Amino acid sequence: MHMRIPDNSKYNAHGTGPMDVAATANQEIINTAGLCMFQVFSGATDIVGKLLHAVAGWDYSQDETESCRLENFQYEACIQPARRAETVRL
Repeated sequence: MHMRIPDNSKYNAHGTGPMDVAATANQEIINTAGLCMFQVFSGATDIVGKLLHAVAGWDYSQDETESCRLENFQYEACIQPARRAETVRL
C-alpha cells in the first residue's frame, strides 16, 4: 500500500477573499436573526432578503442587501467585541 500525496491546491486561498467575505457576511445576517444553523433545516431560500423585508417593510435591491450584509458583518466583527470587553472591565 502506497501513501498518497494530498493535492495541496485545495488549500490555496489566493483570490477567495471576496467570496469568503460575502459568505461570512450573509451568515452573519442569518445569525443575527437567531436562525444560525436552523436556516438550513427550515428550507427557506433567499432568507436574507425576506428578513430584511420583514424588518424594514420594503424590498432591498441586490446592492442594498450586499451593503446591509457588510455593515452587519463589520458591526459583529469590530464593534461588538469592543463593547463586550468594555462591559467586562466595568
